[in-house]
Parts: sequence; structure tokens; C-alpha cells
Amino acid sequence: MALTPLRWTAALLLVMAGTLAVVSRPGEVESNRVVYHRTPEAAAHSRAVAQLRRVHTRLEEARHRDSVIVIADALAGGELRVHISEALPGSVAQYLSVLVQRQWVSARRVSAPVMPSVFVAIIDTRNRPRFLSDASALILPSESSPHCIALLRVGPRALGRIDDGVAVEAALQPASPGWQRPLGLSGCAWYALFGRPGSEIARWLRATGYAYAGAAPGDTSGGEPAPVVPIDSLRGWGVGILGLACSAGNEDACRRVLMGVARRRFFSRVPSVLDDMVTVQSVPGGFGPRQFHFLADMVADIGPEAFQRFWSSELPIEGAFREANGVELMEWTQAWARWNVGPVEGGPMPTLASAAGVSLLVLFGLVVGVGRRGGTALMIDGL
Repeated sequence: MALTPLRWTAALLLVMAGTLAVVSRPGEVESNRVVYHRTPEAAAHSRAVAQLRRVHTRLEEARHRDSVIVIADALAGGELRVHISEALPGSVAQYLSVLVQRQWVSARRVSAPVMPSVFVAIIDTRNRPRFLSDASALILPSESSPHCIALLRVGPRALGRIDDGVAVEAALQPASPGWQRPLGLSGCAWYALFGRPGSEIARWLRATGYAYAGAAPGDTSGGEPAPVVPIDSLRGWGVGILGLACSAGNEDACRRVLMGVARRRFFSRVPSVLDDMVTVQSVPGGFGPRQFHFLADMVADIGPEAFQRFWSSELPIEGAFREANGVELMEWTQAWARWNVGPVEGGPMPTLASAAGVSLLVLFGLVVGVGRRGGTALMIDGL
């Protein structure tokens, strides 16, 4: 659907109608409104209670993390170690076992593992936010444990949906279309194959919630290139304006999406998460669902050896990619976005006469609306 002058004019008329509806509403007498003021002592008490709750939550999370580490340390096995709680329904255990094995086989084709990969699934008593369904998290290698543990906490929301007859795969997915759960090994497969990342790479992974490492190495997006995108179309499936701008050749947009700027209005760091834990974010940013395959596609394109140099580098992410592959990261990202998001096609812009005419109509509507609002206020004052 191209951006024709008629559609552009209709959109501006809708804006004008909405503006009139807002500014022309009669004012309301607010003499009966009660304003509550908290004393400084009450405000201080509220802050202290909130701080105490945060500390208590972190202590609970630490005990929970330690219990998972004990489970992981007790697991026998070689390259892949899996623990699925016996308290989970058999259908869930079967589904997760198949999924984990499939991801591991895909990752194992890339290179020989350098550390074991651990997957633990347990029941969680808390309801998680709707967009995350139930929480996926990584317990990263630290002084507490040498393992990277991919943790899945199956909560009451997912279990309730399964009891209601919803298929396991659907019950474990977030409710909104286009959002994905990086189940299975996800982030820990990268540690298993390439070891610990450099400090700057690790900081980038944490800042973006491992959203670009949601697929295991070897699990590329593949398929056909994304279709041409009309610039005035509404993109679903999580593709944002910055993602479209990146695919159209805007290098700054590529950088903002890749560094997580497009996601910060949706997420903030969870206060209860410890320093060696990461909540894996399953909501696409500007690039849409294919962004979960970003690093997997990178390995397939530049090769495991070059990717190992990138992964282990202590340089900032752009310098690390340039040194490892000899290409600018944003140049590579732009080409990747053009294939996976789709090239952008612009429509005809409205003529100058059309733009000027509709702009005058909007201005006239604002003047009339403000005048009506002012007149109403005077009438109320005169009562």
C-alpha cells in the first residue's frame, strides 16, 4: 500500500478530528477534588519498606540460584547435562527433552565443545509478566559455579494452560504473536562451544538480554529473504521503525537497534536478578523475530574461527568484529537486516498544494477547538 496523497490527507484529517475531540471537551469544576499529601516520615517509611522487600527478594533469588547450582554440580554426563524436575508433567518433560537434544545436535555441528552445557527445568511458584510467560534465565559461570546453566522456570500460568488442554509448545510460549521463547540451551550453547566471552562482548550480551543469541549456534534463520516493505505499511511481528531504517541503509539506526536502544523502553534490569544471572528476553526489538538468530547467522557467514576471535576479544563490539573479520559490523548488520527484515520501498509523497491545504485545515481546527475550550471556561467562571 503506497503512501498516496489521498491516504496522507486522510491521515491528517483523522489527526485533526482527534485533536478537536480532545481540546473541545468542556472543562470540569475540580472544587471537590481531594489532594492527599504524604508527610516526609511516611515517604521515608515507604522507601524503607520497598528497599527491604528488594533485599528480601534478592536473598530468596540467591538461595534459589544456589539450589540450582547444586543440581547442576550433581549431574553426570559429558558435553550435555540435562535435569528436568520430576514435578513437571510428563508431556512437558518429553517436549523439553526433544527440544534440548535438537538444539544441541544443531550446535554440535559448529565446533567441538570447550565446556559442558547444562539445562535445568523446574517449577516456579510465581507468575511472570505476560510477555515473558514464565522466566528463562542464564546462570553464568562465576566463582559459585564453573558451568553456564540454562534455567527454565515453568510457572503456574503455563501449567494452568496445559491443564486446560493447551498444547505444551503453545503453553510455554508468550501470548503475543511474533514473540518467542529462547527455550533449551539458548545462551549456554555459546559458552559451551566458544568459552567465556570477552568483557565487552559479555556486557553487550547482558545489556540486550541475550536476544541476539536466542538461537543455538548452527540454528540459522535461513529461508527466503524478507519481502519488500512499503514504507507506510504497519509492520507486525516486532519489526520496528529503526529496524526498517537499518535495512534501508541508515547506519545509525543499525547501531541503535543492535546496542539495545530500541528495547530499553520495554525492559529494565530486574532488581531481583543477581550479578551472575541474566533474564533472557524473548521479545523482539527493532529487527523482529529473526534477530534471535543474529549470532547464529554470523557464525554461518564468517565461520567459527573468525567468530571465536570476535567472541573472545576484549575490544568493544564494533572493533572486535572489525579485527576478527576485516569488515565493519554495521555494514554487515545492514546487509543482514536487508535480508531478514526486508528492503524498504517508498511511495509517492503528496504534492505541495495538498500538504499546504491539509496543514491549514489542521491549524484552523486547533484554533477553533482552543477557542471553544476557552469560552466554556469563561461560562463556568461566571456561574
